[in-house]
Amino acid sequence: MLRRFSLAGHQPPTDRHARANTPWSIRQTLLFVLVPAVIVLLATTGLLLMRSANSSVETAIARGSLSLTLAQARELQNLLAGCREDAVALAHKPVTRERLHDFMEGAAAARGMVYAEAASIPAGPDDPVVLLKSDGRVADVSPDVAHRAQNGPLTLPRKATSLKPGQVSLSALTEVYYPPMGLGFEPRQRNLALFRLTTPVAGPDGRPAGFLVLSIDARAARNILSLYNSPQSPILGFHRTRENRQSLFVDGQGWMLFQSEDVTEPTRELSVAGVKPGLSGDTGSPGYDGAFRPAPDHEAYWRMIEAIRQGHAGMERAEPGFGPPKIASSDDFVGYAPVRFAGGSDDKTEVVGGVIYIDRSLLPRAAQFDQGNILFLATAGSTLLLAALIVVLSGRIARPMTRLADALREMRHEGHLREIEPPGGAAEITRLGRVCNRLIAALRAREVTLGDSRDGAPREALPLEMKPPIAPKARQTPDEPSDAQPPTSDPFGDASLSDRQRGTLAALLDRGVFSRQDYQDAGGDIPQRTAQHDLQDLVGRGILDKDGRGPATRYRLRRGSKR
Repeated sequence: MLRRFSLAGHQPPTDRHARANTPWSIRQTLLFVLVPAVIVLLATTGLLLMRSANSSVETAIARGSLSLTLAQARELQNLLAGCREDAVALAHKPVTRERLHDFMEGAAAARGMVYAEAASIPAGPDDPVVLLKSDGRVADVSPDVAHRAQNGPLTLPRKATSLKPGQVSLSALTEVYYPPMGLGFEPRQRNLALFRLTTPVAGPDGRPAGFLVLSIDARAARNILSLYNSPQSPILGFHRTRENRQSLFVDGQGWMLFQSEDVTEPTRELSVAGVKPGLSGDTGSPGYDGAFRPAPDHEAYWRMIEAIRQGHAGMERAEPGFGPPKIASSDDFVGYAPVRFAGGSDDKTEVVGGVIYIDRSLLPRAAQFDQGNILFLATAGSTLLLAALIVVLSGRIARPMTRLADALREMRHEGHLREIEPPGGAAEITRLGRVCNRLIAALRAREVTLGDSRDGAPREALPLEMKPPIAPKARQTPDEPSDAQPPTSDPFGDASLSDRQRGTLAALLDRGVFSRQDYQDAGGDIPQRTAQHDLQDLVGRGILDKDGRGPATRYRLRRGSKR
């Protein structure tokens, strides 16, 4: 048997065995399977997290942009509300030239360039009083020049005739042209863009004695938008990157009236040139040639106008070409909010226009760039760490298996069956080592069973050549033939031993001293009670000697019982 085992180890493997072998080691398999899987998992998770984080960043920026839009609209409402209060207070009693002049000078000193024009139009045949402010001075305008002025203050709107004392009407943005005159000014023409407030003047009997017209310089409203788009903004909470951001004032008909400008140029003329280059539409509204209205195909813009008409505020994604040119590749966030005006003494208001704020931020792009770097570093670091762990763990897993394979290879070259040392390692590898030892024990038991008897044959006995064992006379049945052959010679001196006892003792021949657990392992996980019974039987037959008691019991094969 040993000779056959040794010769079989030198035979080349068949194709069936060669195909069953994998070309990859455990380390290669783990590297080629786990590393790509972890990279895909980390990349997928990182991309999903990036998308969620970018959505949160964009939501936060949109909320900040909407807050700034609402703040600008609120400031314009406060401006109109303050001017309305001035008009109502001034028209509370008859307006004389002196009162109107003092008011214009006081307003210029206290509020700057808010009022550019004022007029008192009496209901009777008296001449009207028209005052014009320019370069910090207030001067009278003759009725003749006032009548010749384009869109002058002496032409009252239709709805002014239905106003009651305390009620104020607000006109649309109007472009006023005064011809050259020399009354208090150098002879030159005057172009003004004004919002006019008109209110009845109370007479001595409580009836309207005329009308008061206060004209708000539209640049004062424009300067509010410029202030909120500048580093001097009253709600600036942090420093922002340099980018072309823009605020627009629009009316309910969709006309762009003016845009924010540099805060250091408060007297600059109104314009919408910064936002209309990428848009198509109409130029010049009734009464104001500088207005611009985008074409209906700019759907995002008209959605904002419709929402402003209904008194709603919100955010809208900018379409391509909307707003001033970009300095960098930033994202646009467009907020809109209505501007309301209360013309009466009650709290009822009407929408007279709206603010559209084009905010631009590099933060989403910067966040994506930072998150991409973090994802790359995390993926690369995790991949390297995983590869290192695979190399270490695969080595620890494969090393005991390699030792086991080397021990079996050495045994094959030696041509001698012997018990191998447990390879250690994981529980599965230890179990594999025990299985190998049991297989070796079974081969050795088969060698003993098929080997020569004590008086010996010159070669191994093959299974077909072996004669069946004959039971002792005490165990023979009466029907058994009397010419039965005598039992063959037994290596343990007792032919009545069971195959399990023979095989287990054969596996323990080289051990010398062994325990009950060793007997169980050598026999292939023999149950404890069966092992105890076998050992007691072997001790009673005189094949084994027993030393000790309890867990310290050890068994030794008697010298006369070995082959």
